[in-house]
Amino acid sequence: AIVPPFFGPAAFAAAAGAAAGAFAATATGAAAEAQAAADEGYLGDSPGILLDTPDVLLPESDDEGPADEAAGCARGDAHSWPRSPEGGGAGVPETALEMDTGQPIRVFITGVNLRMKDDDFRDFLLNRLGAALGEAFEIELVRDAETKASRGRAYLTMPGRAALEAALKLDGEVLRGSRLRVFASPADVAAAEKHLQAWEANFEWLLAMGGFHDGLRKIIGQVFLDAALLGGECAVAVLLRHSHQMEPSVRKLETNLMVDLMLDLDFKHRFAQIFTRLYRELVLARAGNQDTNELGDFTCQIFTRQDVTLELVREHDLVRNLLGCLWDLLQPALVEGSSPAVFNHESNIFKDHEIIQCSMDLLYVLDHTEVAREIVTSPALRGELWRGWLRILGAMQAMNPHLRRDGTHVEYMTPSWGNALTLHTDLMSNTWLILDAVELMAGIDAVRDMAQLAWAELRAWMSSVHAAECRSNEAMQTGHIEFEVSSQPVSFHLPVNRVLGMLLHHLSSRGPLVGGSDGQTAPFGVRAAFAAVGMEEVDILWWMEHPLRALVLHSQVSGGMWRRNGEALENESEFYRMNYWHHLLMDMDLLILRMSAMLLRPQTFFSSTLARFELKAWLAPGDPFASSSADACSPMRLQSFTLLLYHLLSAHSPLSLSFRQLVAHTTRQFLSVGPKSHSQLWDPRLERSTATATAKDQQMLEAALREISTFSAADGSGHSSAKYHLKETEWASVDPYFHLFSWGEQQKAEENLVAALKARRQTVAQWLEASAALRPRPLEAYGAEFHAFCTSGFVQAFVWILLAHLAFQRAADGSAVADGRLLVLALHLALRCAHAPRDEVADVVETCPGSSEPVVLQEEDVQLFALAAAMSPHICSSGRRWVRVPTDAFFHPRLTAFTSAAAGPPGSPSPAGGFTAGGAAEGGVGGSPDAWPVSSPAPERPANTELTLMHVVERLCAAPEDSMPGGLARGLRERLRQDAQNLGVAEGHPRPWFLPPLPPALAPSSPERGRGDGSEPMQADSPAEALGTPPQDDDEARRAKRRKAAQERQQRMLDDLRKRQAAFITGSQGQKILEEAKQSSNTGGAAGAPECVVCISQQEGEDTDNPLGFLCYLRAFPASSRPRRRVACEEAVRLQAQRAPVAGASGSRGPQCFEPCAPDGLVLTKACSHRMHFSCWRRFRPAGTASSGGRLTCPYCGTLANALLPGRPLATPPRLALAASAGCATSGALLSVLSPAALRLGAEGGCEDDKMADVEVAVPAMPAAGASAIGAALAAGEVGAEGAEEVPPPPSMPAFSRRRHAKASADFEEQLNQQLRKLDAGHLPSDALGARLGLGRGEVAAGWFGRTKLVADAATLAEVRLRGRPGAAPSATLGGAGGAERSGGACSSTSSPLASHMTRAASSSAPVSAEGSAALMRLLVAEALEGSPDLSGAIAALAAEQGSLGDALASIVQAAATPHDRFQTLVALLLGLCSGPTRGSSAAEGAAARALLQGAYFGEAAAALAGLASHELAEAELARTEALGAAAAAALWRQVLQAVPAPPPPPGQPAPPPDLLAPVRAVGEAAQLLRLALNPWLTKVHLLLACLGAEVDNPLEGLGEFSGIVSSMPPAEEHRLLAAPELGLPPVEDLLRLPEASTSASGAAAVLDGPAAARSLERWIGPGSLPGSGLQPSSPLLLVLVVPDSSQGALSERGEEVEPPRHIWQVSPEGFERLVAGHREEVVELAGIPGLRGRLYCVAFRLTLPVITGRVYQKFYTQFVHARCTVCGVAPNIPTLCLLCGTFLCCNSECCRKRDEGGQPVGEVTQHAQTCGFGTCVFLQLSNSLVHIVADGFIACWGSLYLDGHGEEEYNLSRPLHISEARLQQLTQSVREVAFDFESRLKWKKVIFV
Repeated sequence: AIVPPFFGPAAFAAAAGAAAGAFAATATGAAAEAQAAADEGYLGDSPGILLDTPDVLLPESDDEGPADEAAGCARGDAHSWPRSPEGGGAGVPETALEMDTGQPIRVFITGVNLRMKDDDFRDFLLNRLGAALGEAFEIELVRDAETKASRGRAYLTMPGRAALEAALKLDGEVLRGSRLRVFASPADVAAAEKHLQAWEANFEWLLAMGGFHDGLRKIIGQVFLDAALLGGECAVAVLLRHSHQMEPSVRKLETNLMVDLMLDLDFKHRFAQIFTRLYRELVLARAGNQDTNELGDFTCQIFTRQDVTLELVREHDLVRNLLGCLWDLLQPALVEGSSPAVFNHESNIFKDHEIIQCSMDLLYVLDHTEVAREIVTSPALRGELWRGWLRILGAMQAMNPHLRRDGTHVEYMTPSWGNALTLHTDLMSNTWLILDAVELMAGIDAVRDMAQLAWAELRAWMSSVHAAECRSNEAMQTGHIEFEVSSQPVSFHLPVNRVLGMLLHHLSSRGPLVGGSDGQTAPFGVRAAFAAVGMEEVDILWWMEHPLRALVLHSQVSGGMWRRNGEALENESEFYRMNYWHHLLMDMDLLILRMSAMLLRPQTFFSSTLARFELKAWLAPGDPFASSSADACSPMRLQSFTLLLYHLLSAHSPLSLSFRQLVAHTTRQFLSVGPKSHSQLWDPRLERSTATATAKDQQMLEAALREISTFSAADGSGHSSAKYHLKETEWASVDPYFHLFSWGEQQKAEENLVAALKARRQTVAQWLEASAALRPRPLEAYGAEFHAFCTSGFVQAFVWILLAHLAFQRAADGSAVADGRLLVLALHLALRCAHAPRDEVADVVETCPGSSEPVVLQEEDVQLFALAAAMSPHICSSGRRWVRVPTDAFFHPRLTAFTSAAAGPPGSPSPAGGFTAGGAAEGGVGGSPDAWPVSSPAPERPANTELTLMHVVERLCAAPEDSMPGGLARGLRERLRQDAQNLGVAEGHPRPWFLPPLPPALAPSSPERGRGDGSEPMQADSPAEALGTPPQDDDEARRAKRRKAAQERQQRMLDDLRKRQAAFITGSQGQKILEEAKQSSNTGGAAGAPECVVCISQQEGEDTDNPLGFLCYLRAFPASSRPRRRVACEEAVRLQAQRAPVAGASGSRGPQCFEPCAPDGLVLTKACSHRMHFSCWRRFRPAGTASSGGRLTCPYCGTLANALLPGRPLATPPRLALAASAGCATSGALLSVLSPAALRLGAEGGCEDDKMADVEVAVPAMPAAGASAIGAALAAGEVGAEGAEEVPPPPSMPAFSRRRHAKASADFEEQLNQQLRKLDAGHLPSDALGARLGLGRGEVAAGWFGRTKLVADAATLAEVRLRGRPGAAPSATLGGAGGAERSGGACSSTSSPLASHMTRAASSSAPVSAEGSAALMRLLVAEALEGSPDLSGAIAALAAEQGSLGDALASIVQAAATPHDRFQTLVALLLGLCSGPTRGSSAAEGAAARALLQGAYFGEAAAALAGLASHELAEAELARTEALGAAAAAALWRQVLQAVPAPPPPPGQPAPPPDLLAPVRAVGEAAQLLRLALNPWLTKVHLLLACLGAEVDNPLEGLGEFSGIVSSMPPAEEHRLLAAPELGLPPVEDLLRLPEASTSASGAAAVLDGPAAARSLERWIGPGSLPGSGLQPSSPLLLVLVVPDSSQGALSERGEEVEPPRHIWQVSPEGFERLVAGHREEVVELAGIPGLRGRLYCVAFRLTLPVITGRVYQKFYTQFVHARCTVCGVAPNIPTLCLLCGTFLCCNSECCRKRDEGGQPVGEVTQHAQTCGFGTCVFLQLSNSLVHIVADGFIACWGSLYLDGHGEEEYNLSRPLHISEARLQQLTQSVREVAFDFESRLKWKKVIFV
């Protein structure tokens, strides 16, 4: 388009080069001018290039050419903007303020950020200029004509001089990183506009030229890189250097041009060199500028190529530039005067994220494998990188320190704490990439050099810290550091410590091999690694000091000691251990402590850590527990220290596992807390890592999940994400006190572990044994040191003291151990200590002098130190070490010596020994051994007591075995008993006083521990007896065993009782009892009487002025009666670059869109069964509406409500006389089978088999009490006459012209009319019907037809619920009139065709509980008939064409455009027949009803065939049926023949309309289609007749009670079940007189073939053509054309794309499967369409969401990229798509706003909801895949239909999203049933503007 035809390639290439050179020269000269004036916003005047003329390269005649412009710039006389006297760039001369300010002034503002919106810019002006502007100003953002995007400039129209002066102050102000410029005078405005347009035109022209051909792009790039052109510097360098001063729109085009030129690889290499050289200058020039997108575009192009990056690193100092620039950016954030230097976390640099650019660029560079290898293997590059990096990390040390507040609480929480955390993550991400490269690629020398540099940096920093903390040189040299975390500043940020730890870990595990003592080789070793770095014991103390402080701070914050510091510190402490952070923070600190513990002397390590945890009592002489009572925080500190030791002794750590193994272990622990989704488990090493590292982490996590978990997919009902569950075999590796768990998670994991063990019938001791077998061994470099610390005397002594205190000490009340949590932790710690292998430590306890003597703990001794010195090398050997302790310090004061006295009252000494103090509860809190007996004080307590660890453990084993303490104690006992010498620990020592006496058989006969026969020592029968523990059959053991047996027996009895109860309930006897209870509740006394939920009062009798009505909810919504027609795509959305249709087929491509107007509408009625007086309702409604924000709910159950249904049954219920013979036959045939519990409505002595089905009629399942209340209300006044054809009204029958509860009914009708007004007039009953019946067109007719429509709508929704839901498995069967016996829920009867389909009913949804629903439908019938005029005579005459009515019925029916309209008409007529005194029981009314039903049935059949049958089929069938004498069938085909189109005309005559399509050419297809169309109608008729008391036979009698069973049946079988020949509703085969017809010439056949059937059809539809003939069938049928790719349209046989008629939906095979999901049986395949390729189907239509196509959301979403609204033509900021019709909408946008009737502004979505869904709109927000529902001024987020590969929602669209069929079906079902108002999970909010 831009190349004239006479331009040759060579000439055009030369022209391109010359133009680029001229433009580059102009740009350079203008840039020089801009550099001279720093505040200038442009680069120079336009070179005058035109885009639409052949002389495209020539300048305009009145302007200088490019070469002259460059020369002028060089001379310094270039054009420049006029300047203000102050030197600013406002460009406003003094005369600007002298202009006539009486008129509005239009000011031109440039430099507006491209992301600024109109509202944002308006708010900015109001905030800055305020009152000076006033309210009378207008803003007009200049937008692109095509994309509607901002061009970065705006016009401001304002009144008066004051406003102008205020606007001029904006000049030079920076808004979102862009400097504003204001132009006021017309000349300046014109010059600025011309200037901008010229620059934009030049850049756009070069972009277009480069895109025309690669050779042209290369020429342009060479010219821009030519340094000779501008005298030493190329145009690229000049443009880059001054790009930050450009206008935003010009800068964006310049960036696009450079990126486009980089498609040439040579240009990219040379551009990268220039960019790297200018990198620091470019970044620093944008300091404080948030809008640095163009630099990101450049670096993404450059640094993502490995070859380019490698060249820049090797030859152009890229690493130095990046690090230097990063330091220059961060340096202003240093705290002034701080020593050591540290960043201020509140600096604006971190708030504005100014370092993101450098951080991301470093990630790009280090992500390349070869680049990282080059850096870490080159000493120069490595040193340059590491020194620069350590300088930055050093300034991060101790950022954001915290000082504990002990006074007032912090006043407010500042979010700046996150700045330090974000900086830590950003920079540590790069650090981790460096360390990964070091680990994988660098040699050991490189690791050592980097560790030495890190230690030098850290040592210098520590020296400064010691000086700042006023520490002496002696303390520094000895490592003795006095510090208290709770009273001095502490920080979580210690990157240098952690980096050094990782390097030391690499050095230790990967060091060179050296010869061992046995001649073998061994790893370098941890001690050698530290020595190589130059770290001694004092250095290690320095190194671990601050990580130790961070761990202590975290424990204190978790323990609640820092609550007065506010939530900011709590949040930071949580992030310290949470996902995304723990790899950088807590994990590294624990690694540092582990390595320090292995290298330091145990005494040094314990002294330092105990001091930091502020447990100084353990370092002082005396009892360490003595001072704990005075300090409330002491127990928490002791627990935290014990937990730290437990973590340090963990075998699952970096000392033994690879990172991949650690990922699996961590994932296993999180799954032990509960099932987790993938996002909850996603735990990458780096939050802002590169794509390569993230992909590796993803693969590791996936592998771990496959190994340790099972997967459960996301469901559609609860909207829960897919979850991973821990495998049963993985519980052996669970650590309930994992270091990343919070205290709550620890408790949950422990509870889940115990539950899992119980489920598998295992004990805690067995779990411990299995866990020990799975313990990994440490790496060889750490093995000896790690096991030495695990078995060190200090660890043993600490465990010994803890367990001894906890075993014999109780709480203050004596009811539990002193600290149950501490006991569990101590036992876990002891077990980890005991599981250290003994072969790696020397057991010399028996050879040590004095080892048999007890260790004496004196008051003047430090107990921990004294006991540690006496411990053996292994705790198993130390278990038999006797220790003499002060009795009062270790033993509870109420525990005394055992006596042989008999058990006395509570509190007295017990022969079993222990604490039986006054009935302590069993089990205790947390499984603590509360069953241990306690005795009262006695004088025999010794001052000192000797005991061993074995005695302590045996004491702890008294806890219940299934508790955690009891199981852990038994596991520890088993481990200690593996040392055989521990079994004889009692030999040679007096029996401890605290143990119970031995049995007489084992009692010694002499002080030498007795010889039974005077010659040999008595041997114990068991190890427990040897320790003096009572044998296993002692009294306590027997009591525990009896308690356990009693619990198991009780559980078995409860289980048995439940099973018997369930079996009894399903049996006949149980059903009889339930039925009697229901009858008594319905008829008996005050106990069953309903009451008001507000005043809680019952109502005796009837109060006509104040009835007790039912709370209900009314809503208008589209009906599932007729599908929408397709429309051309451009009518719903304007797609970008939409391709022209092929062969004149408009709209065949792109997304399928449909009519935005609903074809039909109904009003939903739902109730919750709760009642309210009318007077209470009038008071409650305004108050409840105001308090609930506009959505009124039931005060009892919270169900939505907006109306009160008076709720009184008629004194004489309707009894429509349809039966041909007398008898008590039910009319609710379908209902009696499909309901789980039938509702008996007959009064005493009435029809015993008259049951109302429990089928939900647009109401959710009700509580039993509510249903019974409705049943009682209905039963209270219903009178029936059995077998009578005509029932005269009773003498006391009220006049029908007056309503019993007129005010309440009027209020209900007012609420109903509000919903009816939302429907179009075409969706309401015809006025012609009211006129024919004498009702006129006034309020009487409107009220009558509104109430009858409500009944029709309720039946319609009931049919949708019955036939549209997957069924539940059958629960019982009915046999005969009274019901069959039930046995365990199994089906025992096969007397119906449904029996074979019972087992096929789906069990995915609960049975429909509709006892209250059917009752509600009867109440609607009663409300419709209450006070109605007597229309029975007029309707009977209308049905028989008597009097002057003639063909009035046909004209009335023809006015009904949809199937639902016709059904509404039928309902109104049948209800009118019941409005007379006889309530429809007279013979004439029955005959009229039968005629109406038969005519309506035939009419529905004719309407279906007229739209689909071919002319040939109609002619053939008419001839056939006439020959057979089938009058009814012939009349039907005659009507069809009048409607279907004739065959194509001969050549030369006009063709029929193109939309006509008649695909049915065989009578068999016609029969199948009729079944699909008639089955819903028959279901609704049966529902209606049941509510009208019609006396007809029950065709489904003898079957079980299910819901949704119909949906699992073939349509033919369902049709045979529903058809009622006795009512003139024959099966289709009889109706069409097919060969397989079952009727004979008598009976029903006489009804079918008689002239009455033909007359009924003619009276119903008239002699004229049917509505919609040959087009969309006037039936609930949908034609679907299935093509391989619906987005490409249907193809003709010649391969051309053609457009099917609009009423045929066009879907892919996948879309078709989705369309028929849930009713796959209701599909008929038709013959192909001539000229079209594809398969044509006819399906039963139900409301669906046809807009959703495909499986991958991103593919679906790309159709709407840059799509525009059809109303405003703008691409909206929040694009949305209506899921019912596919209309593209502007959500929350001012462009399409209108005002409603009340003058309030409404958005396009709200407007669309009025027409598409009668106030409701279900729309998809395209930007995040979320579905929202707007309904009557409220909005709720439903959720996403698309889930990622892990079954989770993902709103950023960063991962592929796939359709969730379960969720789509759930949303579809909610739309069909109008059920989203009653989904409790939806949170509705008031719509402000959508």
